[in-house]
Amino acid sequence: MKKFFCLFCILVFWGCDKEVDLQYVATPAKIVLDGYISPQGSKLFITRSTPAGKEMNREHLFLNDALAILYQGANPIDTFINIDTLGHFELAQNTSIVVGASYQIKVFAEGLDVARVDDLLIPESVDSLQMTFAPKTSDKGSIKVSFDAPDNS
Repeated sequence: MKKFFCLFCILVFWGCDKEVDLQYVATPAKIVLDGYISPQGSKLFITRSTPAGKEMNREHLFLNDALAILYQGANPIDTFINIDTLGHFELAQNTSIVVGASYQIKVFAEGLDVARVDDLLIPESVDSLQMTFAPKTSDKGSIKVSFDAPDNS
């Protein structure tokens, strides 16, 4: 019986040996933006993507020498300056951001395509926001969440 079990194991494991070639499309690195602009302050975090099949190099990740420009309409109104070695940028002139205005950001970096964010619209204030969510019931009980307008009295 032990001979048959050993033979069975050998046959099973012998049939499981396969090589799989993974195919992927090599894509060039791109500029990656994360951040915000608001009347309270504006910051960007600028890095580059790591193409599939390439090893990430931390020093190569951050685009500290990128040129990021803030536009209102077709007019450049401010630039973002690098504030550390980790790809963080903030507005150089601390330009006043206007609620309801539309902005655009363009980022230039050597050897990479230009990254752009169009139609950044700064929304009106949400101080008077009032929402109520219906209770959600599950086998663990019910939950009710409510956001009410601030009491300004």
